[in-house]
Amino acid sequence: MCAAEQCTEGQPWKNYCNDCICDNGRSICTSRVCTPSTTEQSTGAPATALPPTTALPISPPTTTLPARPAFSGQTLYDAAERGDLELVNKALASGTDVNWKSTGSSYTGSTALHNAVRNHHPSVLRALLDAGANKDAQNDAGSTPISLASFYGHTDLARQLIAEGAAINIPDSVDVAGWYPLHYAVFGDKVAMTELLLRNGADINIPNLNDGDTPLHFVADNNHAAVAGLLLRYGADAWKRNNKGQRPTDIAKAKGYDDLAKTIDKFDG
Repeated sequence: MCAAEQCTEGQPWKNYCNDCICDNGRSICTSRVCTPSTTEQSTGAPATALPPTTALPISPPTTTLPARPAFSGQTLYDAAERGDLELVNKALASGTDVNWKSTGSSYTGSTALHNAVRNHHPSVLRALLDAGANKDAQNDAGSTPISLASFYGHTDLARQLIAEGAAINIPDSVDVAGWYPLHYAVFGDKVAMTELLLRNGADINIPNLNDGDTPLHFVADNNHAAVAGLLLRYGADAWKRNNKGQRPTDIAKAKGYDDLAKTIDKFDG
């Protein structure tokens, strides 16, 4: 801004800005940054009024609703059952709930992950795990995916689940059987599955919730000699009694499994 003071002709007036010049002893500002009122004071000329500004209309903020998944949970569930990896990936990419649970079927409360395990679809299992599927989801019977893997002897799938941190000491519902994954493995005479569970922290002497039977009671009741030998080598308690007061060897003898009873007796005491 310029000052309306006397100045020397031909010399710039630099007290306020470099665009002030001296004209007949008065400082005149030629800069566009000076306000009209200041220029008027400096030059004595009337200030030029600025044109009024027109306010632009402000649009109200728009609310973006989340897009609905293009595929239903039932679609994902059925695709996992069939092993349709392409459809599974499409459903997951569209935002379908990876943990959607079935209703009104023989597997009520099961998720797509249960289906992938039950029907042995490793690639579908991998896709579901990568999408954040609940590894320990329980259906209405209380079964977890690793319980199903143990029952069916799907050791490769159980290995994937364990690597992802799946719990291996969760029982199913007491109204169903109250069995743990290890009970299912030994009941089915699945030697490799039994050893996989034992190596990864399965409780070898855990009793089921209904009868108090340990896995060793189970093999004694079903004459599974190979699994019995595995359990005994891993330290199963041959003295442990169930809710009826029976030891595993008592059950084997009552069933007429004399050779198995002798095997257990070698570790008894």
